Amino acid sequence: MNSKWVAIAKTPNNDYWLQADLFAPVTVKRWVVIHPGAVSSSYDIYNARAYKLQASADGTIWTDIDSVAGNASAMTDRTIPAVTARYFRLVITEGTQSGYDGYARIQEFRLYN
Repeated sequence: MNSKWVAIAKTPNNDYWLQADLFAPVTVKRWVVIHPGAVSSSYDIYNARAYKLQASADGTIWTDIDSVAGNASAMTDRTIPAVTARYFRLVITEGTQSGYDGYARIQEFRLYN
């Protein structure tokens, strides 16, 4: 893994987000987030602490699908009830572990059906 997504400026809601447009409705039953700690345990402080998966038919109105709080793991792998949407969004509410810069860093964001 030699690329990543990093956000240092938060939205007006004080969150970071990464949006995927799948160009047609797709059914998702599982989502995975790979954090910087997967590259090296010395990067564990950069693992996102709290985040949620959202879905939307139009990219405007969003529905919360699943959420994670208090994460310290290098990888999150979650199974969810089937959701069909064109747009999916990872919203990060706490970007790093306590006491660090709070920026959001994600190595990979995956959706599966």
